[in-house]
Amino acid sequence: MTELSSKLQKAFELEEIKDLDAIHTKSYLYQHKKTGAQVLFLSNEDDNKSFTISFRTPPYDDNGIAHIIEHSVLNGSEKYPSKEPFVDLLKGSLNTFLNAMTFSDKTIYPVASRNEKDFENLMAVYLDAVFHPNLYKDPQILMQEGWHYHLENLEDPIIYKGVVYNEMRGAYSQAESELDRLVEKELFPDTVYANNSGGLPEAIPSLTQEKFIDFHTTYYHPSNAKVILYGNLNLEVALTQLDDYFDQYEPETIEFESLEQAPFEQTKEITAYYSVSEDEPTDNRSLINMNWAIGNSFDAQEALAMNILEELLIGSNTAPIKKVLLKSGLGSDVTGGYAAYTFKPIFDITLKDTNPEAQEKVVALVREELERLVKEGIPKKAVQAALNKVAFIFKEATALEGSTPKGIGYAIRLLTAWAYDGSPYDSFNFPQHLEQITKEIDQGYFENLIQKYLLDNQHSTVISLVPKPGLGAQKEADLAKKLQDYKDSLSDSELEDLVAQTQALIERQGRPDSVEDLAKIPHLTITDLEPKAEVYPLNIFEEEQDTFLHSPGFTAGISYITMYFDMRSIPTPLLPATAFLSELLTEVATKSFSEDDLSTEIDFYTGGISTNTTVLVESVKDAIYYPKFTVQGKALTEYVPQLLNLIQEVLLTSKLDSKDKVKEILLNSKASLEMNLNHASHIAAARRLESYYSVPAKYNQFLSGLDYYDYIADLAANLDERLDQFIEDIKQVSQILFTRQGLVTAFVGSEEDFSNYRAVSKDFYASLSGHELDIQPFEVPVEILNEGFKTAQEIQYVAKGYNQLLLGDEFSGSNYVLKNILGLDYLWNTIRVKGGAYGGFDIVNNLGDNIFLSYRDPNLVQTLKNYDDAVAYLENFESSQEDFEKYVIGTFSDLDRPLSVVQKGSIAVNRYLTHVSQEKVQEQRQQVLETTPQDMKNYAPILKKMMDKNALVVIGNSAKIDKDKDVFKNVRNLIK
Repeated sequence: MTELSSKLQKAFELEEIKDLDAIHTKSYLYQHKKTGAQVLFLSNEDDNKSFTISFRTPPYDDNGIAHIIEHSVLNGSEKYPSKEPFVDLLKGSLNTFLNAMTFSDKTIYPVASRNEKDFENLMAVYLDAVFHPNLYKDPQILMQEGWHYHLENLEDPIIYKGVVYNEMRGAYSQAESELDRLVEKELFPDTVYANNSGGLPEAIPSLTQEKFIDFHTTYYHPSNAKVILYGNLNLEVALTQLDDYFDQYEPETIEFESLEQAPFEQTKEITAYYSVSEDEPTDNRSLINMNWAIGNSFDAQEALAMNILEELLIGSNTAPIKKVLLKSGLGSDVTGGYAAYTFKPIFDITLKDTNPEAQEKVVALVREELERLVKEGIPKKAVQAALNKVAFIFKEATALEGSTPKGIGYAIRLLTAWAYDGSPYDSFNFPQHLEQITKEIDQGYFENLIQKYLLDNQHSTVISLVPKPGLGAQKEADLAKKLQDYKDSLSDSELEDLVAQTQALIERQGRPDSVEDLAKIPHLTITDLEPKAEVYPLNIFEEEQDTFLHSPGFTAGISYITMYFDMRSIPTPLLPATAFLSELLTEVATKSFSEDDLSTEIDFYTGGISTNTTVLVESVKDAIYYPKFTVQGKALTEYVPQLLNLIQEVLLTSKLDSKDKVKEILLNSKASLEMNLNHASHIAAARRLESYYSVPAKYNQFLSGLDYYDYIADLAANLDERLDQFIEDIKQVSQILFTRQGLVTAFVGSEEDFSNYRAVSKDFYASLSGHELDIQPFEVPVEILNEGFKTAQEIQYVAKGYNQLLLGDEFSGSNYVLKNILGLDYLWNTIRVKGGAYGGFDIVNNLGDNIFLSYRDPNLVQTLKNYDDAVAYLENFESSQEDFEKYVIGTFSDLDRPLSVVQKGSIAVNRYLTHVSQEKVQEQRQQVLETTPQDMKNYAPILKKMMDKNALVVIGNSAKIDKDKDVFKNVRNLIK
């Protein structure tokens, strides 16, 4: 690293240099001399540069002030006064990450880009946003992002509206989110953690503009800032940007309340309630949670040990605590573990789908099992397997980049301690911590942790969260009455003022930014783009019986294997049993291993073995698709023989007729599906909509969608009559599937590792059956069902769209630009800004799908109308060449998102299996570059045809769906 200029040496003092060998990084800790702001530079050769600025932001009540400020600072600033520079950056940046996050006691603003110029632009806009936001002079920002009384006409009812308000209405409509809130509140009642940083819907309307400004003034100050810079960046430029802002401030001492909670003298027991619809069942729908306050956030070795203990206790269905609870029949799934996002970390165990009267027995079972583990000792091989698994995860994360850039992942991790002035480095001393833990295993290291933190520790709570039918409806009724009473209390002139205020906000939301303001936002140009699509290499080896695909690349000595078994021989009635088989394998005993021993062997020798079902689609229009049963495994090269032996053991000798185990996994699956349907309702709505017109999407509904959920729920409700036949179905599927015919194996790793795999895998392939494929037809018709799925959630997820290829229109790469324009301009403004939803998206793919989707949306009919009105928006679309270039540049941000070697390999394999050529990829990329504003206008009649098909799905509030039931052909409860 070159020496800093004399100006920066006067501004910043270099306090410490450290070698962080475990992540191949040298760190430099600087302090801004004037304000005390701290800057940590993690220097390495990673070209995916990142910047994160963090502030401690302790909430003083439940009004969501920290969360609403996180949204609001990105709504214009002194140097960049357009209404939403954040959105303008999304439109026209090559960012690899652009977001902001509110934690329980801190707020962070991370950005990343591989392009140096773009990175500097992102830093510039974010720094001005956090230090000089327009929220001081524009109260309409709080109204839009937080809350306001909304009254468009005198005769209308008054409602609350605001992006965060509706976001949190959605968040706290879900039992798991309510439980998370209660854990912190009840475990740390005398600290800021008793308050909800995200905001409770009933408390958000207490937030005033004065409180808003005061909070920002207090905490958004360099003296309260911690900055993490990461990667191969120009440090001179980055520090100069920081100093330009820091130097404007005088140093301040910011007082924080103590985060230490006095330990409890005895465990607290709490019963709380969450809402379900009036006609939803309540039996076996409660959650029982046990949680403990654990140590502090500064001890990195203990944090690592607690993560390993999590794996040992509840990391799989064979882990002792999870196993004893599932075997008890008191519930269907166990979740929880160690979390270090507060000053004192938390360890928790949650039993789902239980009843409140089971609480005493649940607590006793957990305690008895913990006492047994301490007395008898945890089996040494199980401990070593957990250590190996965690070490594997760390090695993999260090070598490969996932969806979150490494620099941002590291920033979040180190802030666990550094936010409270602990060491920013200690969490990266992973190898030393693991070595020390390993040395102490024989002295009862983990048994002592159990005794100290889970048995002797009274700083604990037990929470029973119980379903209460109509609770949400009663809240809605109470809120409506409160708002009506408020309206009744207003004079005619006050009501007219409120209408005027609402209309003024609507006018602001609809008013385009000036050309001058938009021009102030720095952006790249078309010349900064790479016109050539990256080639993901794939070597193909086709032999008489076998096809091997090799994606070469550096994987730090890890071999990644995916086997694709052809599912076309599975009859349609057996598809749900096939999906369930993928959940059952690795969970049941085999010929050589009990279920406990199998889990230990997998963790000891591998990075994991998983099975799944997938549908690879070549054409929706022609219904060409390839259903596959996948088997994935990964291991260090020296353990590949053991990996293959274990895969062979699982596929060919699993004991599939264990009634107790099938029942256990079935209930576990039902609970997981219900959680996913509630937490990712927007995805469920989009996938369901696709199945109205797409044969492969309809096929996939029987493997992972609502049809699969309905099958599992009905089976669980009639298990005594249907279990024997279901087990026979599973066994039949297993006999059909695992044949060498049609098998394709994909390998990601070095040439040497691939050669090793080929040499050691011969016996495995020889062990497979060789029976021919007997292709079965899939004859379930697709039809537009227009379903409304009722839930106790207070908001909606609204999907509408179709497939343009089915209507005779061709797909072009310009559709990706269209996605950027509709998603970040039209839908952002109509669904989020004006409509108050948390999000509005356009899903576009090269199969021809175009689906509009809303997230945590207070509206239903209005959202569908807004979707239809997108046609007129395109008909009248106008854009300067400079503005239009931003949309093209932003499109490349999605096309060129950084990928790991494994992710690239997966894409290459999918393209091979679905016959997508590099020439086609390059053609569509060139079409993106050549897109014009006229192409957007030309798409209007295509979009109109799709909207006129009137295919829609809504998942949302029961009362709202019932009120608008004429929209739907079919209405039902989401959860059975």
